[in-house]
Amino acid sequence: MLANRLANRLLIPWVPLILMALAAGVPPAEAAAGRARPTQAAAGVTNGELFGVAATSLRNAWAVGCNGCGQGRRTLIARWNGTAWTQVPSPNPARGELFGVAATSARDAWAVGCTFCGGRRLKTLILHWNGMTWTSAGSPRIAGGALESIAATSAGRAWAVGCTGCSTRSPATLILAWNGTRWKRIPSPAGASAGELHSVSAASATDAWAAGPASDFTLMILHWDGTAWTRVPTPVPAGGGGNIFGVNATSADVWAVGNDGLGRALILRRAGTRWQRLPSSVGANAIGARLVSVAAASASSAWAVGSDGNLDALIMRWNGSAWKRVPNPAGAAARITFLNGVTALSAHSAWAVGSFQAPRDVPSRVKIPRWNGSRWKVVR
Repeated sequence: MLANRLANRLLIPWVPLILMALAAGVPPAEAAAGRARPTQAAAGVTNGELFGVAATSLRNAWAVGCNGCGQGRRTLIARWNGTAWTQVPSPNPARGELFGVAATSARDAWAVGCTFCGGRRLKTLILHWNGMTWTSAGSPRIAGGALESIAATSAGRAWAVGCTGCSTRSPATLILAWNGTRWKRIPSPAGASAGELHSVSAASATDAWAAGPASDFTLMILHWDGTAWTRVPTPVPAGGGGNIFGVNATSADVWAVGNDGLGRALILRRAGTRWQRLPSSVGANAIGARLVSVAAASASSAWAVGSDGNLDALIMRWNGSAWKRVPNPAGAAARITFLNGVTALSAHSAWAVGSFQAPRDVPSRVKIPRWNGSRWKVVR
């Protein structure tokens, strides 16, 4: 597994996410060819996990991860069509796993991760959706590397970040750029080569942010100004060290979330030319709490998700003046225990992906809650 990001997550009791299997009746030839005719979820379930979610409209959203996330893992991609979530055929390279997804339209989307995930033959993986099929994007096959996040501002501009040497104790940051024709590796800036990048977000072609932990256990946030990537100063959280799992940039704000050196949830906001830590409500300050994804729809509407460290999903809402915890949308009998990703279209529409930890030896069930403007409701 990835040296830092997934190893850190394993400190919290983790459970597989479940997504319904492909429905019967899909010709094997179509599935083998990777044709993307969506298939309605069947009654059976299969072990898996969802790590990333992205949406471009009320009728188009994507969630990615892996089926059978052990030795037999393979890529998992699901799509929301405005009515239901369905699994879409995708290339399945050896032990493939997807961690991030980004979309600019119904005809243009990217998913990133790795092949041979968890092994010594680890390599980067990039898939592309052209409106019809998911195919391998022919990215640089960087040995020992994995991509954890992707951001796109147009069909001709995208960023993907992660690490090389991910399965070692000394990972190095990895940055790839898409110019509309091919993916190219970009050198990491001074002072930001040793470590790992968990997340990337772009507000425009000249304003992008990437974040993760440096090898010296300090927070690392990088900025793209249209010409070069540079490392910017960050606060030193309580306890020193800490980790950043998610970053989100809009024209109004830049947010970064994770956990501090004391094991409590961390929320940072870019105010002017400096980053500052914002207080969070009860639940986010518990030992073991962490936020792994953040998404903003406007200056007065944002979401951050993760876990409170007590087998309960942590959902935080920004109302323009303060962050406050929102109740778990699932009932007590099937509570969401962890949320891995969140995306927001507007103050009235957002998606998150997560899971419910079932009793021992009973398959866990996928949880995909949706925000409708007044409350979170579990759709699946």
